[in-house]
Amino acid sequence: MIASICIGLAFLDLARLPHTPSGLHARGLITEVDNSHVRQNLIVKTEAQFLTVRLLDGPHEGQEISITNMLTGKMEFDEFYEAGKTVLVEYDTVDGKPRHGVARGTYRLQMQIVLIGLFGLLLLVVAGVTGLKAVLSFVFAAMVLWKLFLPLLLGFPPLSTGLGVVAATHRRDHLLRRRANPARNFHVRRFYARCSSYLLSGGVLRQGLCASRGRSALCRNPPLLGLFVSPSD
Repeated sequence: MIASICIGLAFLDLARLPHTPSGLHARGLITEVDNSHVRQNLIVKTEAQFLTVRLLDGPHEGQEISITNMLTGKMEFDEFYEAGKTVLVEYDTVDGKPRHGVARGTYRLQMQIVLIGLFGLLLLVVAGVTGLKAVLSFVFAAMVLWKLFLPLLLGFPPLSTGLGVVAATHRRDHLLRRRANPARNFHVRRFYARCSSYLLSGGVLRQGLCASRGRSALCRNPPLLGLFVSPSD
């Protein structure tokens, strides 16, 4: 069931972003590097590094673009490139040609995919069927964030959107648990019914929270409870 939902989400496109001539991304291979303007003081490099990059994919595949890589001397932010490296390029189009390119960093997506695949394989080897369920849960969570939550943020309030997505995900988990263990369904319904009745009768006050939570640290620690209810409560 989770696998079928993930496949359906893969073909879902809620964003429907229009094609724009700016902000395009593509992989690029650095063919030439000009370090004549780079100033080096010990291990710190500053000034401009000029790159010639050939685009490896996208609508302008095979074309070359000139990129200026500004080095600020902050080693935690700067990247010093060499010829032969593959980078992620962001660029605009002017008269149908790539211009105003910016190197966004070394392209590591392929290695990340390999590591994720290795992680999933190890889960399958170590945990078997449980590992397979864990992998599907990871994929489902990633697809929900990528295909549902982030696109919905473009047109809906973030708080209500987040609550709706979490509620839908929780409902999906509840249905799967009920199908896996029907005998536990009665106890789950009774627990939710008790919590709802306590909160409805006591309100979102100290009595209602303590009744629904039972003997918890929240009720024994009034300052902690003040984080969730107003002083008048």
